[in-house]
Amino acid sequence: MLRVFLFLLPLAASLSIITLQSRVAKALISSPLYKPISERAKDTMKQTAESAGIDWNGEKERIRGLRTDWDEAVSAETNVEYPDYYLKPFHTYPAGNLELDAALEQRLASAAVGVRNYPQYSEEYGYGGEEYFRSTYYDAIKRVDSTHASASTVNLAVDFGCGTGTSTEDLKKLFPDAEVIGIDQSPHMVVVGRELVSPNVTLKTMPMESTSFADNSVDLVSICLCFHECTKNASLAILKEARRILKPEGRLTIMEMDGKSPGFQKLRANPFLFSIIGSTEPHLEEYFDQVDANFPELVVAAGFSKLVYETATSRHYCAVATGIVGDGDFELEDNRDFELMGRLDQHMSAMSKSTSQTTSPTQSQTTFKLQKNTPNSPPSAILQSCLDGWRKTNFNLPLLPPIITNRGDALGVDFEILRLPPGLRERITEVKDEGDELKIVYKVVNPGYTTAFPVSAHEGRMIMIDDGEGGTDFTWEVDYVPLPFAGKYVELMTSSIVTSAFNSICDVAATTTSSEPDYLVTDSLELSEEERPSLIQSMSNPRDILASTLLIVGFGISGMNVVGAYGETYRAFEGAAIFLGFTSAIAAVVQINTGYMITRRGRIGIADDASVNFYGGVYTAAVSWLAWRASALAPQSLSNFDPILAPLALLAFGYGVYAPVTTLYKYSNDKKTLSDTELLRVNGLLAIGVLGAVFAPDCVAFGLGSSTWWDRVCLEYPSQQTLESSTSLFALFATEASMVAHRAGKQGVAPFKRIVPSFVGVCFFLAIAPCIAALYWLGSDISYFSYYTT
Repeated sequence: MLRVFLFLLPLAASLSIITLQSRVAKALISSPLYKPISERAKDTMKQTAESAGIDWNGEKERIRGLRTDWDEAVSAETNVEYPDYYLKPFHTYPAGNLELDAALEQRLASAAVGVRNYPQYSEEYGYGGEEYFRSTYYDAIKRVDSTHASASTVNLAVDFGCGTGTSTEDLKKLFPDAEVIGIDQSPHMVVVGRELVSPNVTLKTMPMESTSFADNSVDLVSICLCFHECTKNASLAILKEARRILKPEGRLTIMEMDGKSPGFQKLRANPFLFSIIGSTEPHLEEYFDQVDANFPELVVAAGFSKLVYETATSRHYCAVATGIVGDGDFELEDNRDFELMGRLDQHMSAMSKSTSQTTSPTQSQTTFKLQKNTPNSPPSAILQSCLDGWRKTNFNLPLLPPIITNRGDALGVDFEILRLPPGLRERITEVKDEGDELKIVYKVVNPGYTTAFPVSAHEGRMIMIDDGEGGTDFTWEVDYVPLPFAGKYVELMTSSIVTSAFNSICDVAATTTSSEPDYLVTDSLELSEEERPSLIQSMSNPRDILASTLLIVGFGISGMNVVGAYGETYRAFEGAAIFLGFTSAIAAVVQINTGYMITRRGRIGIADDASVNFYGGVYTAAVSWLAWRASALAPQSLSNFDPILAPLALLAFGYGVYAPVTTLYKYSNDKKTLSDTELLRVNGLLAIGVLGAVFAPDCVAFGLGSSTWWDRVCLEYPSQQTLESSTSLFALFATEASMVAHRAGKQGVAPFKRIVPSFVGVCFFLAIAPCIAALYWLGSDISYFSYYTT
């Protein structure tokens, strides 16, 4: 019943909520609150890069010191007229790409994106995550090229929207014999990029819509992550320009955000979060609605006759456009696997885990042995098909064994480590042909967590690969791989993600051998203060950013209650708090479904993460509904749902008392174990539940009397609306503060001796003090209990 309640609330008010979401998001973006929010977002990006060993500030100043005449160099390039869409603020920079800081930090920001997408390749190797992220594009190009594109030699390749030249250098690596030129409309990007790129590539300041290249002169045009920063008209103009300069047999390659991917579908389903993200990407909504959704039509309109889609990452596609309209009918080939993309989408959880779980790296050594049952049969064919299978599906594992190919050297086998960051190659300590085995040994570093699969520390992991034809079998044997989580059996590979060249079964036998502390279960009370993550680190994830936003709004509302300011500004904050409350309730349910911050070993009662998230979602939804229903912001149509929603809210408030009481009963009666912080939080939730019981009469009255009763109350006691809505919001803020404290405690931010005063202090300023003040300001114009019989 309660789960129905959680989903029925947003459903019943969906039309109003969606509109309110966009309005509140836009209001926040245009308000003074947006500056600190955007600064916090940038700080989070810096922290993400620095977590991989990248010195953001130091590297920025190193680049700045490469020359002293930046302004003069930029001025010499400013012979470009900028279209209106290009003059918008981008990526938290007021002047967008036309700003020196944006150019100095462009590669650092790109590295942070790589860390967030592939932290398993970034912790020890810094820029390895970005290299891997970009490699998915070029791997996809190779896959499409080998089957679909012309085999003609690439003599001239042009990189549209090259920024500071990272993608241009990658293009040069892909086509080493070609002349490679990068163009960008920002003189700042080009001038900075020239100081960073190798001499064998050229960067030019030039608009993508109108280049200086001759007709039919270019073999390949690459456009990597540019269209989402363009309008539809600009995108079409860019595509037409690419077709103009390409030779008839040339091809256009593209990497871009995939609006059809499950990850972006989920993101767009939350208009508030999407609006906030869109504030740093001003054309993102237009991109998804008009460019990405209609891309084949734009490609045809630009003059191409064929378009091939391939999966690049869990949220990005690679596309190759070829041919000329008139050569025949337009051909569309879509090889994307959206179901697989959804399974592999680790973007949000990887980001949260990479910033919140920090332990000291430990060194170990891993040995891979390749068994050759048929010594005369070279392993290259089977292994290359294995490699192609992983590449085709973009199936990325932080512990993926090295893939080796046979090139033939003095030993008969030349080993090339593929699909791993360059830094790992230098860690190989031994490569040896042992007759019936090929042995590879290299050092690995355990950063303290894994983001792809929660597998425990284990020994003797065996990966069996069969060629499917009764021939050679290959076994990689992992001597030791340390990981932090305990007791989990995981299937790493299934037949749905391998090619027809072989069948693969991977069994993991997990036994706990790690002494690493388990943040998610014990609160890590044994940790020293130096080993604990900071509160800011623990809150650097989407769930706590949402909570922080709600608490910031809460402090604003509480402050206005203290001074008795109940004007239009108060109403705006009240609406924002109600919307954020509903969003938080939904997020709590999503947490249960996605497993973010869910312990692998269940705790008793409401001390368990899944239970406390359910508790928080139920309670938050109930008080958010009551605050909305009692406020002047409630539409008249909302009263139609009183007979349903009021009883459900009553049940929710009842559950707010029942859940902690039964947990404490189990603790006292069955002697179940609870840590000190868990016991403290359960008692705190009980206090919140008891306070929520004061709303029970309101729920009964709304359920029985609905608008007939409430209209009479508001007529006789005009300030009752404000008081009832405010007190409901105070309960909301206290609950949200409790949930933040719960998640921080689970990550070992501080022992209970710190959580107690901080939690009590936040609740005092968010709930107790403003409630007393509200009674003072509104006391002469309200009824405490008699209005139930009004």
